[in-house]
Amino acid sequence: LGPMFGSVLGFAVMVTVPAGVGIGCIAAEAVPLVLGPQWNEAIPFVRWLGIFGALEGLWLMLDPYLSAARRERVLALANLVLAALTIPAILATAVLGGGEWVPAARIAVISVTLTATMICLVRWGWLSPGRLLGALWRPVLAVLVMAGVLSAMPGVAGGALFLILA
Repeated sequence: LGPMFGSVLGFAVMVTVPAGVGIGCIAAEAVPLVLGPQWNEAIPFVRWLGIFGALEGLWLMLDPYLSAARRERVLALANLVLAALTIPAILATAVLGGGEWVPAARIAVISVTLTATMICLVRWGWLSPGRLLGALWRPVLAVLVMAGVLSAMPGVAGGALFLILA
């Protein structure tokens, strides 16, 4: 299943990362257009939500792979670790930094957990480092270019934020 997983991962990255980062980059323009001006206060949250959506899309694609590979225990453990890290991170961030930083904590936790899971898949030989890098480099480079172009465009406020985050 390793070669197929690399292909699925490549497709998931190709779809979720540009969509999520793109939504984050154009949140200031998209929110009033799609939801109306009464939702303008949600713009910062939508920016964070775009990044989280990209990462969550990658996290969720692990489910069918690990199930098909009969690695349900690994899947359960990964989800348990994600939940165990998420709850205290959200509580600590809400208390120390305020509610507006909770999405950043959620992104940090899923980033760490997703990275650790991918490292485990490589170390266990379930995914080759070459296949992992091959699946990731093109979409990530494309997203960086997209964010750079959007940040250079007049009137698009969010591109620079995501270029800095990347």
